Amino acid sequence: MECINIGHEKVVAEISTAAGCQTVPVRDKANLKPLLPRHFTGEVQISLFADTRLRARYFLYFVEKPRLDSDPLDKHVFELQLALERGAVPDWRSFESARDEPGRSLFERDYMNGFYEYSLAFHLEKLGQAGSGKCEKAMTLLSKFNTSFARTARYVLAIRNNAFQALRDCPEDSPFFLCRAFFLDGILELPKRIRRQSESDTGIYVDGFTERVLQVVRAFYARDFKNVEDATAVLGRPGMAGDPNNEHKLHLLLARTYRVKGDREMARRHYDQLSDHPLFRGEAKEFSP
Repeated sequence: MECINIGHEKVVAEISTAAGCQTVPVRDKANLKPLLPRHFTGEVQISLFADTRLRARYFLYFVEKPRLDSDPLDKHVFELQLALERGAVPDWRSFESARDEPGRSLFERDYMNGFYEYSLAFHLEKLGQAGSGKCEKAMTLLSKFNTSFARTARYVLAIRNNAFQALRDCPEDSPFFLCRAFFLDGILELPKRIRRQSESDTGIYVDGFTERVLQVVRAFYARDFKNVEDATAVLGRPGMAGDPNNEHKLHLLLARTYRVKGDREMARRHYDQLSDHPLFRGEAKEFSP
């Protein structure tokens, strides 16, 4: 196991366990294996700092798989989400105190940090500030967890950031399944699926733009074109579609709507806006002049 320094003035590798930590400078390259504890059970954290900034962090688990009792953590997560839903300022300090409780594992802290970044992203957005970097960090932190809350947050972020591959494990009874069918699988007819009694109780805050996307996708599959027209008009307002990711979703929604309505010319106009898109350019080429 080696760490290689490519062009940085100063690189330091830090290896941490519950018993303590040790560091090693990396001038050219350094073998980290001798620094790993022998006959050890538990978690090892490897942090790489370049020019004093944290650049990467890795976790190794020896013998023992990491375990997460998410129920007590989700109670704190839910309080953040509830505040966002009510339009209130989340109690960041209380959440940080719960996250930093003595004995809290790094695995648990990553889980809570993921929702901290998720919640902060949408809080900043409500204040008119950019939260995209927070969304990306939240997706990275939550990608290794398989709780209901973590999956829901990933689905929301996947729709927001056009990272549709994250919808691959979205089950049929999820309120986000139709977005998987539409954006990832490219299905134009209503897919058969199992419906649950309530499709709104996610436990996680869903922002207004994503809710509109869910609404228009459902309307598309129901062939409720009036509802599609109304919803896309709202999505196209300044402040809603200013993000290129959102503009791409809007053009795809309209292109496919006109396509199933048989209006090839209007479909082509919107597909033209996707001619260079890495996911949808193949489909857009079908409607090129």
